[in-house]
Amino acid sequence: MQMTPGELKFSAHVESVLNRVPQPEYRQLLVEAILVLTMLADVDIQSVGGIIHVEKIVHIANELFCQEQVPYQMTARNRK
Repeated sequence: MQMTPGELKFSAHVESVLNRVPQPEYRQLLVEAILVLTMLADVDIQSVGGIIHVEKIVHIANELFCQEQVPYQMTARNRK
């Protein structure tokens, strides 16, 4: 698939930004969030409402994950 000059520039910029993230796990979460958001382009959506803050989405998702793990941590402690 051929990319336009603008797409190439955008791709290089995204890669540059991701390469500045020192933690590989966090960088992978950002990549996966971006991949999910690109799926929106395949769906017939008029607009997502403006700027998408991927870092904020990943942060909120991590908080939700941590909250969901609390009951499992309690269960694991009680088994000891």
